[in-house]
Amino acid sequence: MNRWRLVTIIVVLLSLGGEALVTASRQAQPSTEALLTEALQLVQLGRYPDALKPLRQLSTPQLRSQLTPAWQRRLPFFFAFANFQAGDYGKAILYFERVRESYPELRDYTLWYLGEGFRRLDRWPSARTAYQWLLDAFPDSVHRSEALFRTAEANARLGDLRRAAELYRRYQQEYPQGTYRAEVLIRLGMVHRDLGNPAAALREWRYLWLEHPEEPAAAMVPDLEKTLPPPFVVPAAAPEELYRRAQRLYRLNRHQEALQAFTVARTAAPDQPLSTETLYQIGTSQYHARDNAAAVKTFQTIYATAPRDSLAPAALLMLGRLSLRMETDEDFLRTARMLMEGFPSTKEADEIGYLMGHFYRNRGRVTEATRAFQQVVDRGKLSEYADDAWWYLGWLHYGVGEYARAAQTWGRLLSAFPSSALAPDTLYWQGRAYERAGRQSEARTRYERLRTSYRQTFYGYLATARLEGRSAWGWEAKQLNGSARTMPSTLAIPDALPIGELSPHVVRGRELWAMRLFASAGEELEAASTQGAHGLIWQARAAQAFHWAGEHHRAMQILRRHGRTTFSNTLGLPAAEVQEMVYPLGALQRLTTSDFDGLDPLFVGALIMAESDWNPRALSRAGARGLMQLMPDTGRRVAESIGVAVSSDDHLFNPVLNLKLGVTYLGELSRRFDGRLPLALASYNAGEDQVSKWWSKRAGDDIEEFITNIPFRETRRYVQRVYVYYAEYQRIYRGPPG
Repeated sequence: MNRWRLVTIIVVLLSLGGEALVTASRQAQPSTEALLTEALQLVQLGRYPDALKPLRQLSTPQLRSQLTPAWQRRLPFFFAFANFQAGDYGKAILYFERVRESYPELRDYTLWYLGEGFRRLDRWPSARTAYQWLLDAFPDSVHRSEALFRTAEANARLGDLRRAAELYRRYQQEYPQGTYRAEVLIRLGMVHRDLGNPAAALREWRYLWLEHPEEPAAAMVPDLEKTLPPPFVVPAAAPEELYRRAQRLYRLNRHQEALQAFTVARTAAPDQPLSTETLYQIGTSQYHARDNAAAVKTFQTIYATAPRDSLAPAALLMLGRLSLRMETDEDFLRTARMLMEGFPSTKEADEIGYLMGHFYRNRGRVTEATRAFQQVVDRGKLSEYADDAWWYLGWLHYGVGEYARAAQTWGRLLSAFPSSALAPDTLYWQGRAYERAGRQSEARTRYERLRTSYRQTFYGYLATARLEGRSAWGWEAKQLNGSARTMPSTLAIPDALPIGELSPHVVRGRELWAMRLFASAGEELEAASTQGAHGLIWQARAAQAFHWAGEHHRAMQILRRHGRTTFSNTLGLPAAEVQEMVYPLGALQRLTTSDFDGLDPLFVGALIMAESDWNPRALSRAGARGLMQLMPDTGRRVAESIGVAVSSDDHLFNPVLNLKLGVTYLGELSRRFDGRLPLALASYNAGEDQVSKWWSKRAGDDIEEFITNIPFRETRRYVQRVYVYYAEYQRIYRGPPG
């Protein structure tokens, strides 16, 4: 073979090999559809920096040309949005500017994010222009209220104070209960101050401080007042204003804050005599703040100075409650006699007679307890505690083994009060009493009635389990199927939203839905539901969008408002899919098996339902935060124990962090009570020490008896509610029992 032929053969072979390499390389590249799917999934998970990689690939001319026309229009907006959420505001602004005219479906969103991007880069003139354009061109935008606030803020920063004041006042007129209500009062006061009108500034700030003291922004007012320039003299708040502020906090059940406010008011006018009503409010605030000694003194003062006042029996009742709390038995009995003899026909006398029954029952003095409850029962329907008294009379008989007599007593309760909230409780324990008395058919009759009339209640589930001869609940709630990710689900993310009318909100909702920006899609569809003939359909679609956004509480609000059946019929969804929206798994699916430390994810889901109704931003009056309602001190302690940083109290609103810490804490409680989850649940609600005390006084190990006899009604109903939610979670994700 000559040399040139050899060279030719080598060149041909190399050429063929190169084509093979190119073909292999093309095959190795992900398809346009795969890249888009990856980007959508990452955006829905909130992983915006990761989503930028496939979006950059899709933005190349070659791949973008392979997209559908609809996605060729959406992609620049989607890319800009991902950059914004990833914190690259400069690049986001660049891309939003490019799509402002080419993507009219979401032009108000483009303007909104331009304004937000400029604001975060401290480019206030451009931010003002974008916000104002949004207000002028899109009066129906879901961003309008916030854009109005931001436009006012931009004008204030740029020195156009009169325009800022005008916009803040417009916000107050259009959104009197808006999100920024308190902050607008603060900002409007600052504008008045800077315009040289300190009296107007003080008026705005004082209104907030006096009339809305529960708002966090109200705490800024005392320091802001110090910024008012001389020669203006800031007048002290009048004592009546201070008392009005304290009373508002009292009515809002902000007792610790109310107590502090009452202290401020009394300091301002130490010689001013207080009305009996004000003293009573102070004493009640002290009671709830657990300042027991001070509360005793206050209520004693009320009774001593006005023994025939209309609030005198209420003061005696509070003294009785304090004696029970402080375990001063003689004081309780003496106070009870004073109240019952001095004010025999009052509701306070009725209540302390009922409390006396509990006083004797908790001390094992059955005869005296029976007599006390019987006196309440004898008042019949004149007493609001009569059905409760019947209930506890039955338990007194049950506790000493008089099961037939207990069943008979509970039967009399049902006869006298057939609509009592205690009806399911009574039927179940009447059945248990008949069982113990060997009267099985009568027991079964009660269980059948519970299964028929109260099926989806705590006692309905217990009765059904007894009829079917199985355990009602694996109280240990052990993990069965790994993490929540492994729970079988029939619910799939719907395809692109069909469009049936030309409402601007529907058009926006459809585009946002396609990009899996479900929270915004839900807001648009909820707004669309107030317009046109298809309102119910858009309500249903809004619920779906909120579900996929992890805003489960908003989805459930819609479902409860219209009913599951209506929702199912409207969209033609199977009942199973609707049930999964009512009992979601949410962010639990982002935890690993090890995060649950042996706890059943479905049990955790049931607890979340009871704690926050799946609202990741839930905030209690006591300061508990997030899905599992963690107190900041507890959250920080648990975080430190597992080596997780909590940068601020509000960090506990992060769903995944909140769940990790909450599950860890629940696991701690479970181990403390040897895996008895009802005790751990009660501790989660009422505190570990309190539940330890209750458990140490139990008469036996019957867990159902323990739950039924938890002294705190709120805690008792809490444990029962979680049980019901857990049973429903298991039915939906694991099928019927047995």
